[in-house]
Amino acid sequence: MKAVADYVHSLDLKLGLYAASGVMSCIEKSPGSLGFETIDAATFAGWGVDYIKYDNCYTEGVSA
Repeated sequence: MKAVADYVHSLDLKLGLYAASGVMSCIEKSPGSLGFETIDAATFAGWGVDYIKYDNCYTEGVSA
């Protein structure tokens, strides 16, 4: 992903990703970040991600 981010930035563009705060995404197709928020944020930052669209679905009662 770092190489993808570097390429996107070389085109003078920004890179954004989708993530979810629950156990799965809102469309139930991918895992969410619940319990791994700090790790995921550090990973995205290390990749050079500029923006994240972060949904709040399937949080199992954990408040935003």
